[in-house]
Amino acid sequence: MAKISNTKKYAILYLHESQKKSVEDISKELKITKTVVNSVIEPTKTIEKEDKTKNVMIRQTAGKKSNTVSIMTHAASQISDEHIKNMSNTTQDTSSFIFHPRSTK
Repeated sequence: MAKISNTKKYAILYLHESQKKSVEDISKELKITKTVVNSVIEPTKTIEKEDKTKNVMIRQTAGKKSNTVSIMTHAASQISDEHIKNMSNTTQDTSSFIFHPRSTK
């Protein structure tokens, strides 16, 4: 792969993300290969991760700008409820976890 300048990298990212241009259009406009364009775009793709209640909680108060209080939003409540529904209610037999040196088992 050819060395590409930072200016072209920024141009590729701008055209792809802000202008919503395709890889083919970007490669024609900047006169570089599609593989180079793809190699610049690939590392910047965002990975969608599963929503967690921690991410949708309000943790910073407006007045004091402190992180001492957490407020559960409606979205956080729904995620928490779905998580509880998906949990299994089976209990595990823990009697075998205790070692009895003189047991007759």
